Amino acid sequence: MAAFFVPALIALMLLSGCAGKEDVNNQDQKDLVMESLQELQKNQTSTQERLSLLDARVLELEKTVAKQDASIEAMTATLTSLKSKKRHQKSKAVVRHKASKKRDASKKALTAKIDRLQTKIQQTASKAAVDEADKEKESYTAAYLALKSGRYDEAADAFKAFLDDYPKGEYADQAYYWLGESLLAKGEFLASVPVFQSLVKNYPKSSKYQAGLLKLALAYQEGKRTGDAKAVLQRLIDEYPESKAAERARVRLLELKAG
Repeated sequence: MAAFFVPALIALMLLSGCAGKEDVNNQDQKDLVMESLQELQKNQTSTQERLSLLDARVLELEKTVAKQDASIEAMTATLTSLKSKKRHQKSKAVVRHKASKKRDASKKALTAKIDRLQTKIQQTASKAAVDEADKEKESYTAAYLALKSGRYDEAADAFKAFLDDYPKGEYADQAYYWLGESLLAKGEFLASVPVFQSLVKNYPKSSKYQAGLLKLALAYQEGKRTGDAKAVLQRLIDEYPESKAAERARVRLLELKAG
């Protein structure tokens, strides 16, 4: 606006310098110039006000832009942090998944190994049980054959050894019975008593139970313990009154009472 104001001022000065020389009509032109200058001043003032207002608005816009930039930076930082956290979580999840798969694989391998060991142990135990059962049967059979061959001393020793090795074995009840028989065959009547007592006490379901009672009564009878013999015979009759063993017991009981 200063570029417009300077020429106008020069023109005013020229008009003022020439005022005394020109006609009075020039006064109108002067007035017009003055009005123009005044209008220019007003325009200049208005323009300056508008410029000031624009400057204020620009400043506000700059502040707003700065705030928005700061907000954008904060949002960007937050987003970056979230992405980093998400990547970290994903990485941890991957690590956990791999660790879980590794644990599962190790557990599966260990379980398979344990199963193999258990199977092997069971097979070994089964084989050992079969071997032991075979040994038990062989030992019993050898003692029984010695008895049937009339080798009573050998048979008695063999049955005693068998019962020491297999006190709860499959043939234990049979071994007690045949050991008692071996002792009776040797004439050791009272020595056979505890053997038959062990049989009838510990194996009431044995197939040799009734025969064992008869042999026990015989051992008492031959050992001159007639009262005990009678009691055992009566026990057999009471427990198995309809059995063949009970019939034999009645006959012998009558003989003892008559004798």
